[in-house]
Amino acid sequence: NRRFRELTDCQADIVLENMPISKASERRIIMGGKDEDSLHLMKKATARLEEHVDFLVIPCNSAHVFLDRLRKRSKKPILSIIEETANVCQEKKFKKIGLLASSRTIQHKLHEKALQEKDIFLILPKQQKKISQILINIVQNKETKEDKKVLLTSIEEMRQQGAEAIILGCTDLQLFMKKEETSLPLIDTLAVLENATVKELVS
Repeated sequence: NRRFRELTDCQADIVLENMPISKASERRIIMGGKDEDSLHLMKKATARLEEHVDFLVIPCNSAHVFLDRLRKRSKKPILSIIEETANVCQEKKFKKIGLLASSRTIQHKLHEKALQEKDIFLILPKQQKKISQILINIVQNKETKEDKKVLLTSIEEMRQQGAEAIILGCTDLQLFMKKEETSLPLIDTLAVLENATVKELVS
């Protein structure tokens, strides 16, 4: 809203839908388990929102496992945090990218597929199960200094494998990881989606 006001001197007309997902479902989603309950909630939210908006955004990487099904049902366009992130990586001319994300995002190759279409090679961390647990800690406000050490070590390992930057493939990571702490540039997927949303709003 602040960004939109700076560009247009007007408030943005934004309609929000916050889905009632339990902690157990949240954990299951992050760890890569099945979660048709979330799909049902997202279908209902899409149906409600599309009656009042020009387009929709989903500020969650993992939820994009349902994007194709939601787009088929929706009367309005849905911006993709995955596609927009791949576009940014291409614009920056990266050839090898590391990824910190939930097990679900990685299992479904959400970023991998989008990056492959742009001839960008994806490097994955070695400690995925531990990283998913750290994401749960962050979401539940239980993160520790040790968690940050694990993430920084994973970034350094991916750098040694040739990664030129790291995608923060969970929208809660940007609250925990700062660019000045890492050995590589960070691509904040939430900021990428924000930029794409503002661009769409003012177009």
